[in-house]
Amino acid sequence: MAKAGKKKVKDIKSEGQKKSGVLFKIWILLGILCLGYFTGLVAYAGLANAFYFIWLIGGIFFLIFAWMAKTHFVRRFVPGWLKVAMVILICIGLGIFITVEGFILSGFYRTPSKEVDYVIVLGAHVRDGRPSRVLAKRLDAAYDYAMGHENVTVVVSGGKGSDETTTEAYAMAAYLKEKGLDEERILLEDRSTNTKENLAFSRELIGEGKKIAVVSNDFHIFRAVHLAAHQGFEEPQALSARDDIATMPANLVREFFGVVKDFACGNMNLFPLW
Repeated sequence: MAKAGKKKVKDIKSEGQKKSGVLFKIWILLGILCLGYFTGLVAYAGLANAFYFIWLIGGIFFLIFAWMAKTHFVRRFVPGWLKVAMVILICIGLGIFITVEGFILSGFYRTPSKEVDYVIVLGAHVRDGRPSRVLAKRLDAAYDYAMGHENVTVVVSGGKGSDETTTEAYAMAAYLKEKGLDEERILLEDRSTNTKENLAFSRELIGEGKKIAVVSNDFHIFRAVHLAAHQGFEEPQALSARDDIATMPANLVREFFGVVKDFACGNMNLFPLW
């Protein structure tokens, strides 16, 4: 009986070591992926977006988790009730994250299903007076739509950031005029500093009762349209611009926090979806 008991304990210990070994490999892999992605982001887009550092922080945390798995830290020092609580919280967090990301992904590839009077292009970072890569994609989408709908007016919305040499609206208008869009079809809203203000100030500019489409990148369009609805636009439409594949994971994670923040602050509703 004693030998059988010892064998059982040994088997349990061996099984625990195997699980720790698997977790160690998973955490190491995730850590390397996060650190590698952070390095690639910086090389591709620079450090214009401070949120990119979350991938550096995430990589460090995953490596710490790997060390904890290697040393059996949780099994040795964390009480059982806390393990259960941690698992429950992680499951709830993952459920919320997956749900919100589903909402965000539902906005991909959307175009107006009805005729509109105005398309509002939401501002983004301007470098040396020129639209950033992300903003240029929004402007290209707005330009293509405007060229196919001659009665549409394009509202370019964005003020001047502390690290920008000109207002985003001015740089956006110049970009559209260079592409060949008639200056008379462009309205500038140059006071806003965030998406909520983009939409509120644009509404003041174009007046009540106008049919509009909001132009932003795929990852941002769900929140943008729901913010527009909350600002009083009636049935705002969506015009999605593509996003860079390289920055897509970073933008999707960042947008999760944006949706949660605006929903918690009462700036938008999640339903109806569209």
